[in-house]
Amino acid sequence: MSDRLLISGAIAAMVAALLLWYLTGDARTQVAQYNQTTTPGIVRTTTITPQFTALATFPITGTVEIVLTIETTAIPAAEMTVVPTRAEDALLLTPANGAVVPEMPTEVLPEAPTEYPTEVPPAFNPTVALEEPTMIPEPTYAPMDTETPAPTDIPLPTDTPAPTDTPAPTNTATPVPRPIEVLKGNVSWSGEKIVTKDVLVSAGSVLTIEPGTTVRFGTGISLYVDGKLQALGRGDAPVRLTAARLPWGGVFVRPNGDALLVSTIISNGGAAATVLYAEQANLTMRDVTMNNNIGQIRLSDAVTTIQQSVIRDNSLAYGSMIDASIDAGGSITIENSRVGPNTQVDGTSALSLLAPNPQSTVNLTLSGSIFMSSSGANVVINSAAPVNGSMQCNAFADGTIGVQIRSSLPQVPGIGFALRNNAIERHSAKYSTARGMTSDVAVDAKENWWNSASGPYDPLRYRAGRGESVGSTVVADKWLTVRPVCAPIP
Repeated sequence: MSDRLLISGAIAAMVAALLLWYLTGDARTQVAQYNQTTTPGIVRTTTITPQFTALATFPITGTVEIVLTIETTAIPAAEMTVVPTRAEDALLLTPANGAVVPEMPTEVLPEAPTEYPTEVPPAFNPTVALEEPTMIPEPTYAPMDTETPAPTDIPLPTDTPAPTDTPAPTNTATPVPRPIEVLKGNVSWSGEKIVTKDVLVSAGSVLTIEPGTTVRFGTGISLYVDGKLQALGRGDAPVRLTAARLPWGGVFVRPNGDALLVSTIISNGGAAATVLYAEQANLTMRDVTMNNNIGQIRLSDAVTTIQQSVIRDNSLAYGSMIDASIDAGGSITIENSRVGPNTQVDGTSALSLLAPNPQSTVNLTLSGSIFMSSSGANVVINSAAPVNGSMQCNAFADGTIGVQIRSSLPQVPGIGFALRNNAIERHSAKYSTARGMTSDVAVDAKENWWNSASGPYDPLRYRAGRGESVGSTVVADKWLTVRPVCAPIP
């Protein structure tokens, strides 16, 4: 029952408060009207103080007593400004004596700006002091002295490690030498002989290859001669040195060695670009045929004799077919043989002789032979030493030059060997007149055939000549008007 009474009392109090607020507003209006009508020029300020006392007689009835206390204070007219806050207040403030009622101010809204002004940030004035000073930091405490650490004990030096043993160097494997068969004493080959490893004829020993024997060498296999080699074939039973399958090496006659090749056919050799090689040795080739090889004949200070032999249809990767060098002695004799044609690099020759040592002597004899080249000179002699010998009854054909002599040693009256009864012919040059012979030194080249009965061509000395041209140092007087009979036909 008491809770219900309390709720009822609270509701009643709220209703009374709302009623009081309403009555107070009316009372303010009436007092303002009263002040304007009673005393012109004087405005009194009236304060209405509502008071209420809730008298309740529980539990049945409740009574609310409202007491209004009005206090009035006079204010001079000069200090008074009456502005009604509500429309109904303006009606109540109408003066009774016909005084003008002030108009209610009409709020005029400002026009919307066409462009919004850029807001200017307030300028910072550094002279204006901050409202509150920044706090002064309190001084930090001085650090306490740290204790100096006690020195650590210096460690005792460790024992120096014993030096490690230097490993013994490993022995570099010696390249396994190529298998070689060494022949000693007198050895004879006959019939069919298959050679699968290099063969050395030791010094003082003799290897004889009987007539009709065919020796087939394995790929790259060669025959080395420190002693003596005799390949004794016959016209009806030649000795054959050839390959078992792919190109074999060659025959290498080393210093103080001796090789005699008679009626021998050499083919499919030259795996090392050399088929026959003689160094400070003796090499004799008689009735030898060399064809279908891929290597040359190389001579170095050797005593070389080539007779009744044919060296043609070979293919060379470089150099001359017969490449000879004489520096400390030696000689070359080629008789009744044929050198060329062979497939060679442009500018190379059938025979090339180099003698760079002026203290040595070159002995060269070319007789009754054919020298041919596809380009370059047929025979090239490049010597700083005196050259002895002769060139007779030879045919120098094809290529660009027949005989080319080069020398840095002036010789008087000439090069020292005779050139007679040679047929110098069929030379051609792509951009100049074909040359039969050129020389750096004076050469006696009389009584030769220059491919024309009118003689060689020289615009100053032999203007009527229509044959192959000669250099100014080549003396070609008394030329042959017919081809010499002793010169073989190329």
